[in-house]
Amino acid sequence: MMLRPSNTALASDLGGLVAKNYRSDALRWVEIAEEMGDTMIPPVYMILHEDLLAKVGWTRLVPSEAGFVTWTDFKKYLGDYFNKNAGSTLCEYQLDPARPAVAKNDALRAAASLCLEKEGMLFMDYLGDLATDDVKLIIQIRDFAKEIIQSEGDGSVVATAGFVCIAREAELMFNLLGLKNTTKMVALSNKIRRSAFNLMLYKGSESFAAAGAMVGISQEAALVLDLLSRTERDLFLQYNICDAIRNYTVPVLTMLEEEFACETDAANDTSEEPMGVSNVNLKIEESDCRSNLEDSSLIGED
Repeated sequence: MMLRPSNTALASDLGGLVAKNYRSDALRWVEIAEEMGDTMIPPVYMILHEDLLAKVGWTRLVPSEAGFVTWTDFKKYLGDYFNKNAGSTLCEYQLDPARPAVAKNDALRAAASLCLEKEGMLFMDYLGDLATDDVKLIIQIRDFAKEIIQSEGDGSVVATAGFVCIAREAELMFNLLGLKNTTKMVALSNKIRRSAFNLMLYKGSESFAAAGAMVGISQEAALVLDLLSRTERDLFLQYNICDAIRNYTVPVLTMLEEEFACETDAANDTSEEPMGVSNVNLKIEESDCRSNLEDSSLIGED
């Protein structure tokens, strides 16, 4: 449920009240989590307490629907999450010897190359199982990946995160389509891939938030892929956690898409400059998230 206070000051007051009131709950949650291990999903108000969030860890996204915080606070958290995880996630494939044509320090083209490969596998092996719109999406993604690989400009963190996100979801779909009763899981991967593709050209004020959401959701896709290859008894619980985080992050991607569309419309009213990949050097270790929009909405439970 989205609550939209009438002004930013009210949203700030509410955010502070939430942080204060949930401090004791957050402390208690950390105590229980330390006993239970990684079988619990953090409540979203945990992001308001950075000292406690550090104890929970930054590896996985905190789901957006486990409580309520301001949308501005959650976007700031996504940017911080990106800064904590971008290096390991976006550079993972740069040293792959199977891609010798990609420079070792070129995260964007390494991710585009990976995406081109995974989408190609999906197209070749499961063309008959895919809807027409899904096939069109594959073609669009592959065409854009080829364009990026052949281009000479520097790339944006959003485009790099988008390619990694899409590649992992395509790989997950490739594995799921060979199994029974995976229709909902495949549909979720398709939805994520479409949102990620729509966000890849984004170069506005929420770039790091968009990149953070895609990095986080790609981490969960990688975990699901790992779970599919294992046989331990507790896999169902672990999968449910992955599924919850991925499902809760999809609306976040959608909200970011809507903001992207609004910013693009505003820019088109004042400029003839075409949209494209941002000319921002991808220096992950120096990433600095700055959330400047004063959106006063709240994310909350129904």
